[in-house]
Amino acid sequence: MTDREIIHQVKAIKAKENTLIDAQIAAGDKMEWVEKKYEAGKFSLIGMLLISFFAACIVGIIAAIFFNTSNLLVFFVPFAVAAALYISGQRSAKKEFTMEIAPQIPAIKQAYDEAVLALKTYQESKEYTDVIPGEFPAKYSDPASLATIIDYFDTRRADTLKEAFNLLESEAKMNELMNLQKKQLDEMAKTNVTAQQIVEQNERMAKLSKQIAKSSKWTNWWLFWK
Repeated sequence: MTDREIIHQVKAIKAKENTLIDAQIAAGDKMEWVEKKYEAGKFSLIGMLLISFFAACIVGIIAAIFFNTSNLLVFFVPFAVAAALYISGQRSAKKEFTMEIAPQIPAIKQAYDEAVLALKTYQESKEYTDVIPGEFPAKYSDPASLATIIDYFDTRRADTLKEAFNLLESEAKMNELMNLQKKQLDEMAKTNVTAQQIVEQNERMAKLSKQIAKSSKWTNWWLFWK
């Protein structure tokens, strides 16, 4: 098997693996949806009080501004209405969870477990392990590295996997050095800005001290011309 054939085989395997990963993520999203619905149906006294108090404050402020009134009823009524709406919404969410969502939980959980098992089984299968890491190092099998290696072959920058791996490592080290250099330049620029700020602050304090020293002289002038 040529190196290019190995790459195409790796692409096919990774594509199948990504499909299984997407299936597991989708099943996990469904589990999270169930969890959010469950949380929405839980009663929170603190949440009810905060929402009701906020609604009462808003209505009270509007009443005070536009109607020039501060009657306690202006605060109590919206508080009670907001509390009633919160309780009604919470009960509705709880009923929805109990009647519609809860019966789906076993199937949703089973689908998630099956997706996890399918991915694990494939990654441990002979079809997978014969190529990764059998023919192709797992270190370079991530999507970014694989795409870069394919580009090396397509652009004739490498003719063998060994050349591609070496080139990838070389460019990774170069990028690391460039990032380090950029970080150092950013820190130097930040240091220069900080130093400039210190100089400006010292100049302001010096000017302030000079003005304080002259304050008695200015006071005498003011008394003289008063």
